[in-house]
Amino acid sequence: MADFKEALRIVLLNEGIVFSNNEIDTGGPTKFGITKRTLSDYRGVDCTMQDVQELKAEEAALIYNKLYWQPFDLDSLMNKQSIAVALFDQAVNRGPAACIRSLERIFGLSPSGKMTDTIKKNLDMYPELELVSTFLRDSMEQYILIVKKDARQLVFLLGWTRRIFRLLDYAVRQKLT
Repeated sequence: MADFKEALRIVLLNEGIVFSNNEIDTGGPTKFGITKRTLSDYRGVDCTMQDVQELKAEEAALIYNKLYWQPFDLDSLMNKQSIAVALFDQAVNRGPAACIRSLERIFGLSPSGKMTDTIKKNLDMYPELELVSTFLRDSMEQYILIVKKDARQLVFLLGWTRRIFRLLDYAVRQKLT
């Protein structure tokens, strides 16, 4: 079974734990990688920037579990921690539907943006390191497309690239242990 707490540790390493409000960031005000919109969706009310600033780590973990871990059913991945970490991290950063579309491209499936039993079966069957590296290559290609569509996003490309390399490094280390 994939370990949510370990995956959360990696996501928080990539997202950071402080409040930010970069006007170029399309996510807007963010803390622990949780945007104002995500916090509002989770709480079911229109949250303020102050609500984001006051967000606690415990609630962020609950949000991540409910909105990004459970929809992928990552607990069910047996002995595939690096896949769970990569999917979880990229769902947080690029959105769950974008990650599912990446998996659909990799598995040669019609695009739906929805998690299906066919995707879950492929996750179990695909060799772990090969899937992680293919998925992260696709993620990098998507980041480049973001920059091509909006050149202002170039300021984030180095951080996104570092994120991809950290995830790949994590997968290789998992394979070697």
